[in-house]
Amino acid sequence: MLKDVLLGAYYKRLLPFSDSKITIGSDFRPAGKFIIKGPGRVIIGDHVSFHAIRGDIYQHTTILTLAADARVTIGDNCRLCACRISSKFEVHIGPGTLIEESGILDTQFHSLHPDRGDAADETLETCRVVIGSRVKIGARSIISKGVTIGDNTVLYPGSIVTQSLPANAIAMGNPARPIQK
Repeated sequence: MLKDVLLGAYYKRLLPFSDSKITIGSDFRPAGKFIIKGPGRVIIGDHVSFHAIRGDIYQHTTILTLAADARVTIGDNCRLCACRISSKFEVHIGPGTLIEESGILDTQFHSLHPDRGDAADETLETCRVVIGSRVKIGARSIISKGVTIGDNTVLYPGSIVTQSLPANAIAMGNPARPIQK
């Protein structure tokens, strides 16, 4: 535990000097390896912890920004356990949220056309991902572009979220649908 506190203080001091687009709040606790890459802005709130899966060198928290105006915001008191966030536009995670070994992406990355050009009709308004406060996202879930997940929602493991979910719901499936409010 003390090791995590010291490691968090180390990264908080190191990252602002190496990359001014990364802001880390107080009491940052990385437990294991994590990666933050890309030209966009990453804002991490207070009392946030990143966790890796022990014994697996590939399962750690990764945040990738794919454009200079991309933005990833992680609210206070969040726990991210071996999740991957890829943002070309904006991903906002509300306070008190737990994300376990899941993927969040706000873009298709490229079109399905053989030339593999940029995906058509992607804008901030249509691609932004907003995850509310105190949301629980189970392992192996995928949150796709343009989705809003309401406050206090629980997402069962293995769910694929392709459309917005209301607050105070329990959801599961592919595509994820509320099974209980």
